[in-house]
Amino acid sequence: MNKSIQILFISIIYIALSHSVYAACNTAIPESTPDSRFTINGDTVTDNLTGLIWMRCSVGKSWDGSTCTGTATLVNWKTALETAENFVFAGADNWRLPNIKELTSIMEFSCSAPALNENIFPGNTASIYYSSSYQDPGSVRAVLLETGEMHFAFVYFGNNNILLVRDPL
Repeated sequence: MNKSIQILFISIIYIALSHSVYAACNTAIPESTPDSRFTINGDTVTDNLTGLIWMRCSVGKSWDGSTCTGTATLVNWKTALETAENFVFAGADNWRLPNIKELTSIMEFSCSAPALNENIFPGNTASIYYSSSYQDPGSVRAVLLETGEMHFAFVYFGNNNILLVRDPL
């Protein structure tokens, strides 16, 4: 193999490994969601700052004891609301779609791809996640977990991820 092809091959492998499923975090930025803020309860986690209880995995994925596995279920906003209303998980049936303030409260702004604390919410997709916050006719507030930025998402046409939350009993 000539030198140019070897360099190209090594470069491709480096790029592929650097864009893995693990978040890229900037240690110069203070953590917005340090591990100490959460109490891990297996497949759920309690946010000690807000008191909210979160599923650790996006709907459709499963907790295997160390990470979220499988494929997230992508749904439109109406279906996301219906899914949350009828969801029974971890012995609770009061799950709901978080509002935009709640959803952004768990964003880890020192990380990207995804902008989540990977120790608390491992294996989730760096994609768009719906909130329950209706914006204006036809759109809702959503968060792009690639960067933690808020966006608008179409109510009926876009299919996105959902991460459910509940209030303590």
